[in-house]
Amino acid sequence: MHIAEAQIFRDIGKEGNLFDSYYTIPESIKPNSLHIYFSSLPIFRNGEEANRVYYLIYIILLPLSVFLLIRALKGNIAATALSYLFIINHSVHWGFTGYTMSVPVLIIYVLLLHQYFVLKKKYMLVFITVFIPVLFLLHFQTAIFAMLISGICLIVFIREIKLQWIFLSVLSVLPGAFLMITAYTGSIRQPEDALFPYLINYYLNYFLSGVTARAGTLWVIDNFFFLNNLSGFILACVFTVPMSAVIIYSLISGKHKLLKDRNSTVLIIFILLSFLCYIFLPDNIQGQNVIFERFSVFIFLGLIVLFSKMFLKAGFGIVIFTAVITLLHTAVISDYMIDFKKDSADFSNKIFPAGGNKTLSGYIRDNSFRGRPVYAHFSKYYTVRNNGIVNGLTDFRFSFIGRKEGINKLPHFKDWPDDNYNPGSELKNTDYMLTRGAISTPEGFTEEIKSGKWILYRNFVSP
Repeated sequence: MHIAEAQIFRDIGKEGNLFDSYYTIPESIKPNSLHIYFSSLPIFRNGEEANRVYYLIYIILLPLSVFLLIRALKGNIAATALSYLFIINHSVHWGFTGYTMSVPVLIIYVLLLHQYFVLKKKYMLVFITVFIPVLFLLHFQTAIFAMLISGICLIVFIREIKLQWIFLSVLSVLPGAFLMITAYTGSIRQPEDALFPYLINYYLNYFLSGVTARAGTLWVIDNFFFLNNLSGFILACVFTVPMSAVIIYSLISGKHKLLKDRNSTVLIIFILLSFLCYIFLPDNIQGQNVIFERFSVFIFLGLIVLFSKMFLKAGFGIVIFTAVITLLHTAVISDYMIDFKKDSADFSNKIFPAGGNKTLSGYIRDNSFRGRPVYAHFSKYYTVRNNGIVNGLTDFRFSFIGRKEGINKLPHFKDWPDDNYNPGSELKNTDYMLTRGAISTPEGFTEEIKSGKWILYRNFVSP
């Protein structure tokens, strides 16, 4: 989906496409948009090429950020290898491009806070001031979290900071806060989008019933989808439980005094706040979903850094454990990628209408790979590869691309269509319909192309 948004941003207004007739682009800076700006750079031939480079940067930056934080906290840098277990975390798997890159950037931000509050390097405040707007461009939620960490750090260290630096510390978050307030108020399209009434209802009626399940899910959320069965849950626990158990035992037994170690204060704040956000935030808010799940990766990356400080001189057992677990994870990822390549072999450009001057709606009835909705947005590749018009890019609260045409010409996209959904009626005004999975031929459409599970239907009734 995000690659399609980038493609529209790159080519809207150019000859050879109808983007300008169906979509609008924002006139001001929006959150969660840095991937789109990056992908529109002229050095890339198209959005897909830019996306590959973007994720390559992420793959390098995540372990690098953990390495830099471990080194700054004087931990064992060998533990950096464990960060590899969370490269394809929950948010990466869901395709949240902005949030994906915000993870290593926030780790670097925590490093800056350590340099500023613990090591008293005052010039770091300049970088702190810049990083919050950068995080805002990557992902709104991460930027809010960064401000929360800054605020708690300021409270904890306030007795050590002179009055003028307290004032400057508060000022440092104002540019980012202004961007966030502007974006939030601008995203409220209807009264029910208001956040605080929704949260009050959530905490009064739903929070307590889900806490136990949420705590249990923490150990598997970032890796179980590779297998998505009992084996997947067991495997995910292998990647999280041993390290966590060692840390908890060491802290409880008093073997390590890290909770009283001033050099670890910012790290402890980061881990605790990540855990509290994971436990207390809802799964969804109006117009936005997958909220609390995004904090699990911060918890475990923080624990990896904490783990590195507990074993400054890694014994043979720790080295073997790290090597075996990372090799196992590599094998699991490789198996997943190879299997997905086979499963998606029937998907190609041939399944799309020729040219890009048509409208296409996705009805992905079977969107699953290993139990996860991996194929949900594959219809958007018509935009990415043919500059075609596709529904579903404009219907999210923080969508970068806006809607110019009404739903009569560009229908709403149904992420998870149920048995009551009638595609022939809902999507009757689009030229084509792309489906995956066995369905009855929708009324008003005729089968045009079939490739494996994919079927392209053409509308034979003039919209």
